[in-house]
Amino acid sequence: MRTPLLASALTTLALTLTGCGGDPFADDDREPAEVLADAVDATLGVDSFVVDTKAALTIGETDISLTAAGAVDYEALVADAGITVQQGEAGGEIEIRADGESVWFRTEGEQVPAIPQGKSWVQGEASILDGAATFDPAGLAGVVIALRAAEDVVEGGTKEIDGVQAREFSTTVTYADAVEAAGEDAGKLESSLSLTGTADQADLVIVAWVGEDDVIRDFDLDIEAGDVPVDGTYTVDVSGVDEDVEAPEAPAEEDVLTGAEADAFLSSVVQ
Repeated sequence: MRTPLLASALTTLALTLTGCGGDPFADDDREPAEVLADAVDATLGVDSFVVDTKAALTIGETDISLTAAGAVDYEALVADAGITVQQGEAGGEIEIRADGESVWFRTEGEQVPAIPQGKSWVQGEASILDGAATFDPAGLAGVVIALRAAEDVVEGGTKEIDGVQAREFSTTVTYADAVEAAGEDAGKLESSLSLTGTADQADLVIVAWVGEDDVIRDFDLDIEAGDVPVDGTYTVDVSGVDEDVEAPEAPAEEDVLTGAEADAFLSSVVQ
């Protein structure tokens, strides 16, 4: 037979568990399209995140792949991330490390500028990143801007992602409409995904999981272009939102270009 103390404890536990099961979205009266528009702003406005972006595209007979992954704190100017692009036989890779005081870039491949003197890395002051158009969340996750064109949106279920409750939203927009709806951020979208000619009428079929903080956690895009020879997928996974990012180690000193020549090189690639 349970004692009153045990019964009271079990009742308290039951109430606690019931409270944990509440719907964090119950009081959200926004339309689904409005949620997605707000989600773009929230995602591109984070102070820090961990991101994993992958794209695999076929345009005509050319295969294009993109990966962008790493952790970045835009406020503290701390970063440990890399971007790799492969277009047919040509490719390029850029890696960035920053510890709040110094920043190091590594470049490799035909599609990126080579660092002078045969060095693997180039070093500068981290302050050059502050306010740089190329150093913001859109540089790693700009494709989510396509959601600003969403009008017909279907809301799905919920699940936990990275410790955050998230809702599923599905929509389809054309690439041309996405660029138009992007407004002043159109260039950032086009830098992430560029479809020209008749390909700009391709459908972008998108599923996005949006957290209770409005930040997009999972983004999956499929290109459907009918008879136009364009096909591909694009995914973005976000975690560690607004959490501290551990500063990376500096590259080996003998591999690093410094001084005036380094500053000149960086001024041409960080804008």
